[in-house]
Amino acid sequence: MNTEDPFERDVRAALADLASEPAPEHLVERVAGIPAREPVRRRSLLRLSLGLASAAAVLLVAVAAVLIARPGAGPLTGGVPLASPTPVATSALSSEGPVGTVPATTPSPTPTSTPVAMPQGGPIGGPVPAGFQPGSITFTSPDVGWVLGTAPCPAEPCTSIARTLDGGRSWVGIPAPRAPYVAAPQGSDPAGVSGLRMADPLNGWAFGPDLWSTHDGGGSWQKVALPGLAAGSEVWALETAGGLVHAAVYDGDSHVRIASSPVASDEWQLAPVQLEVGAGPVPSAQMVLQGDGGWVIEVDRTVVGGARLVNGAWTAWQPPCLDVAGPAVLAARGSADLVAACDVGQWSTPEGERLYLSSDGGLTFARVGGQVPLQQVQGLTSLDAGVTLVAGNPAGGGVRLAATFDGGRSWTTVFDAPDGSTVAYLGLTTRTQGVAIVTTADDRRALVITRDGGRTWPPVAFGG
Repeated sequence: MNTEDPFERDVRAALADLASEPAPEHLVERVAGIPAREPVRRRSLLRLSLGLASAAAVLLVAVAAVLIARPGAGPLTGGVPLASPTPVATSALSSEGPVGTVPATTPSPTPTSTPVAMPQGGPIGGPVPAGFQPGSITFTSPDVGWVLGTAPCPAEPCTSIARTLDGGRSWVGIPAPRAPYVAAPQGSDPAGVSGLRMADPLNGWAFGPDLWSTHDGGGSWQKVALPGLAAGSEVWALETAGGLVHAAVYDGDSHVRIASSPVASDEWQLAPVQLEVGAGPVPSAQMVLQGDGGWVIEVDRTVVGGARLVNGAWTAWQPPCLDVAGPAVLAARGSADLVAACDVGQWSTPEGERLYLSSDGGLTFARVGGQVPLQQVQGLTSLDAGVTLVAGNPAGGGVRLAATFDGGRSWTTVFDAPDGSTVAYLGLTTRTQGVAIVTTADDRRALVITRDGGRTWPPVAFGG
């Protein structure tokens, strides 16, 4: 029985007919005019076989156009078929299995590691190392982003950086600082980096507790010593906006200081403001920049103090929730609109997590909505009055992302991870696109991304 596809039979017959016809003389002359670096013998062979080759090439172009539109046919890249466009249930993956789930079916981006040149400069890049795990992420536009992380390597340090030019759909590896990756900017690790921020395609910083800078898009990195601070000072937070970069630094003497520099140079200067660390065992500092506004909160079990960027200068500031006997996490929607999640009464009479809003740059805050359905909030982001995303722990479970789309009146769980998980980062790059990095109890890390305003969070694969 003949099982040949009629379509394929017609193509073969057309090829046979065209192969018997000689090529047009003007095409023969063009081929003969190939530059002299091509061997003469090769040009002669091309001329002899031109009748078949030119006819076949013309037909193959037509065949390709038909195949693209033909039902059931799909595009190919490098001989490997792309992922099926059929939506499938997703989970945040690492080399050892899933670390979380999203409550909807969304196709994951198809990863590649093909080298791609930065249009504004920076290294071309190469394959992402096998086993790469993310730790910190930064975007300068919805398409262009970088991830700091680690990958197995034969000799320490194994710190790696991956870069995307298409919003996380494909990645390449670029050089990283010669510094170990550490899990947090403060603690027992004496040196290394835990965070990454880029101001633009050329200028960026790896930090926490050390500080490294690049001004060629990651092609090279230099370790930075901050003037006026003792050796061993730790960078706890760093952000960039408006052509400047700002760092919150523990000075080793019970204070958090703020240093600033133009993004294109390493001309750091200390602000006169100093924040007391507090008496608790685990101090931390959070920095938020938006437009020409900036805020720093120092938390040590409870909110201890803060600083505010006003007219280009850092000054002392009364942050939200100083009197609630619990910690706070801050996010900015603009230079005047802020939102804070405060764990009211954590160290007195617990009332749970609550949202507080400010419309005057942080001078005053008012409580809104009901209780946030999470404990121990680790991340917060919001770009408008209606949508706020919170990362924290539900009672008796792992980390969870919860979202409100009505200003805090109701909440929806949009992502769940196993018990013991934490969120290292949560942020929105646009009103529809956002990213989060989830770490499991056994230190597996995954990047998840939303492209629908926080409703679903499929995982991102880096290739390699």
